[in-house]
Amino acid sequence: MQRSEYLTTGSVPRALLRFAIPVILSSVFQILYSAVDLIVIGHFADTASISGVSTSGQIMTTVAMILSGLTTGVTVLLGQYAGAKNEADLKKTVGTAVTIFACIAVIVSAALFIARDGLIALVNTPEQAVAHAKAYLTITSLGTVFIMGFSVTGSIFRGVGDSKSPLLFIAIACTTNIVLDLLFVAVFRWGAAGAALATVIAQGVSLAFSLTRLARNGIGVKITRHDIRFSMAQFKKILLIGIPLCFQDTLVSLSFMFITSVINSMGLTQSTAAGIVEKLITFLMMPTIAVSASVATMSAHCFGAGLYKRAMQVLRTAISLALGVAVVIVAFVWIRGDLLIKIFKKDDAAVIEQAVLFLKSYALDCLVVAFVFNFNSFFSSCNRSVFSMVHSVLTTICIRVPYVYLMAKAGATLDRIGLAAPLSTLGSLLLCVGYFIYLVRKGAFKLGAAPPAPAAAGAPAPAENEEPGAEAK
Repeated sequence: MQRSEYLTTGSVPRALLRFAIPVILSSVFQILYSAVDLIVIGHFADTASISGVSTSGQIMTTVAMILSGLTTGVTVLLGQYAGAKNEADLKKTVGTAVTIFACIAVIVSAALFIARDGLIALVNTPEQAVAHAKAYLTITSLGTVFIMGFSVTGSIFRGVGDSKSPLLFIAIACTTNIVLDLLFVAVFRWGAAGAALATVIAQGVSLAFSLTRLARNGIGVKITRHDIRFSMAQFKKILLIGIPLCFQDTLVSLSFMFITSVINSMGLTQSTAAGIVEKLITFLMMPTIAVSASVATMSAHCFGAGLYKRAMQVLRTAISLALGVAVVIVAFVWIRGDLLIKIFKKDDAAVIEQAVLFLKSYALDCLVVAFVFNFNSFFSSCNRSVFSMVHSVLTTICIRVPYVYLMAKAGATLDRIGLAAPLSTLGSLLLCVGYFIYLVRKGAFKLGAAPPAPAAAGAPAPAENEEPGAEAK
């Protein structure tokens, strides 16, 4: 387990950056990976193809986000076991994760394939883009096993403190996707179907590499085929952390699909503009997403080892890093956001104009999620993911959806609709701050507080709440 000890010793900023930098690079590759389809389509196909790919891509992103709650449960649980040096339960968690997600992937793949026409109609896909959307969704739905397997193996490696292996896997996937996109779309002219096929093949290749590495090198402990089996006890613990996050991500994703549906009904130009901005926003939020993912792992290790004060310092450091980057990003968007839009579509003035309007207001969300994403990861790392679900549900139901509905009724432009995300996240921030203050006053992070339940099994309770190497901080 030596590979993850740096997460619980020495300088917090140094350890956080050591883990986060490969995650950030992985996120760059991940966003580039998903954006390449749209970029290549934008340069070698028509506007309807862009709308079709972005619409079906949003559906697949929604599915991935829904299931990411469960993969976060795996990451946090593994982090707690690694911090507590509980190798037996760590192996059981890996085996359980592989078996349950293999089953889920088959079910989701079949469901998406059967319901693809209904889903495309549900989000008000422009008529000109329906055929392209159906082609993309059909192929990607059949490749769900590869897509989910790729995600789960990455969460396993990150959970035990290894953020470099997922970087290798996503780099392989991204490189493969770029080559195949250019071949299938630019050369063979297969359009949306070619982009989808490139995506599925690329993730299949990357999954093969990740499984081979898991079998040969393990994760600090050797993983054999005998360890790949279902454990009801570990399954319940994964669900305890993952289900609230899964429900949260489901509702949030559905709310964004509602926004996509509203914008699609405004016309092909607005639909295309929104699809481009959604890809850009994911890229712009990448630093915060990567840092918050690091918080989930590093804080889980700290809680597993009983280092509560160190876990709180991880949260403070992460917020400072994410907010600093977010300020720079938002400033650039407001000054020359059009340069970012032109990466995807440089020859359609109407699309560029609408996309710039949407991007300026939507990008303000980067400032607020710098706080909220890190709070959510921190709460999840100490088995309080239910609160993350509660505040997300409340702000989605009470702010995001009603706001978009009222704006649509009033005939608002994209810049007004783009404010839905930052306003909703601001509501979540207020609730997160209030809950954090409550936990601090309750003494949840003080010496003598009970360690997180999942990692406590088989792990000795710490004698004191002082970190090894605290003098280096």
